Amino acid sequence: MIDFQQIFRDTIAPFNGQLIGGSGSVSIWNGVFSRMRARLENDGASREECQQFKDAIGRAINDARANELTDEERTALRDILSSAFDGIVRQVPGRLAPKANFLNGVTFSN
Repeated sequence: MIDFQQIFRDTIAPFNGQLIGGSGSVSIWNGVFSRMRARLENDGASREECQQFKDAIGRAINDARANELTDEERTALRDILSSAFDGIVRQVPGRLAPKANFLNGVTFSN
């Protein structure tokens, strides 16, 4: 069984220094989400498991309070997450620096 929580912690750890101060650039978020997807695939996660993982992060983005993410940041994070998991490139404003607080809301059911 794939340990979602371990993958989540392991893939965020290298970015902690870049996320200090509560935010990360679009390129940092792309790196975070892409590494998560790659780790899932390397660990043998099925397509369904990858979708469950992505959905958990998506829920945390959607559920973040208004003072944690603006609507534009929320949309950008959803687009970056989707691009990392489905490979379809979406245009995201590079000037955004979405906050990392929403990560505290990520929960996995596996």
